[in-house]
Amino acid sequence: MKTTRLGYIIALLLLMGIYSCSEEDYSVDVLRQAQDAMDSDPAKALGLLTSIENPENMPQDEYMQYIVALVHCKYQAKQDIKNDTLIWTAQRYYESKDNPKLASLANFYSGQIYFQDEEYGKAVTSFLRADKNALQNNDYLLAGRSLNN
Repeated sequence: MKTTRLGYIIALLLLMGIYSCSEEDYSVDVLRQAQDAMDSDPAKALGLLTSIENPENMPQDEYMQYIVALVHCKYQAKQDIKNDTLIWTAQRYYESKDNPKLASLANFYSGQIYFQDEEYGKAVTSFLRADKNALQNNDYLLAGRSLNN
């Protein structure tokens, strides 16, 4: 009887593990699809991103990419980003990583939120960091937009 019960417990744990891995893979796949569409069709990308359940359960790097992509799509779709302060977590994260593309975006959107909050010193600092990171990534358009604020 004990071995039967143990067998059921092991099977249940295996099923839970398989389900959680497939859910994580699905979320990361949807994130990739959204990232591919976020510049050409931000509304579609935003729909994909909002379809991800519990994005905070994604691996940390993917979750930070999710935050940046979500704020980027909302900004591109002219939606309010003032309360999207999780971008500051992504900003700190990418400041410590060697990823100038995502660091520049995280800094740019952090600057936008700081500016809306009338924290102009922090906004300028974020925009200058965005400019620096964008230039490292040869993204002259973002560099120019960062200096135009």
